[in-house]
Amino acid sequence: MDPVAGMMKHRGPLEVSARAPVKIILAGEHAVIHGSAAVAAAIDLYTNSSSLLRPAGPGEGGDAGSGAVELDLRDSGLTFSWPCSRLRGALGEEISTNPGAPAPCSPDQLAAIARLLQD
Repeated sequence: MDPVAGMMKHRGPLEVSARAPVKIILAGEHAVIHGSAAVAAAIDLYTNSSSLLRPAGPGEGGDAGSGAVELDLRDSGLTFSWPCSRLRGALGEEISTNPGAPAPCSPDQLAAIARLLQD
């Protein structure tokens, strides 16, 4: 199932929000590189982000590449937006092979994501 093509049945934007605690490393931050232990803890501060998948608007056509993805990193004040067609071109077709299962990114995909953030 193509996650972007599946949007054609849904008329409004889809949003996913996340909230995560901030961590503090009390000791051993650099020691873990050499196999030693570190002492870390979550503190009562949180970071918030959201991802918004917008379907194509009127006059934009209804193909699978239309629409946009917005990433809002609220606490850092950064917002990114990419057309779905650009994401598909950068990440390749692998993103739609099994949309329900998390999978690690390949080194090429990580490099493509870094390029998207630099533009």
